[in-house]
Amino acid sequence: MQICDNKSQLAKIFKLDDEVIGFDSIDEAIEKAAYYLTHEDERRAVAAKGWSRAVRHYNEVECFGRMVKAVEKFKANSPTKKITLTPSFDRDSQNSLGNNILKNAALMRSKLANGTNNRMNIRGLPSDDTTN
Repeated sequence: MQICDNKSQLAKIFKLDDEVIGFDSIDEAIEKAAYYLTHEDERRAVAAKGWSRAVRHYNEVECFGRMVKAVEKFKANSPTKKITLTPSFDRDSQNSLGNNILKNAALMRSKLANGTNNRMNIRGLPSDDTTN
């Protein structure tokens, strides 16, 4: 479970007291920490809901999609129209650069989740690092 400062901003991302616990002062942080240390079921419920939200809405695929939409919106509203958007993101197109990046990110995430250690250097060649 996460107890975090700046409740006002945190509430824009998570449901306060449901998915995450927020505080505005040190005294409030101490009070909430003490409470949740003695209420394990509530602590676990908040932790599970917060983790679920983070995994669904803040993974690399979702974040990349939001970033591309924001850039496309900026481009559409730009008075100069000189911005060139190379990585396009189109859910209907299977061959856009944006979709290829999303597919690769999802594949890497799947490999990490399955314990596959396939570290490569920036050129895509096997890494010389044999410590793992």
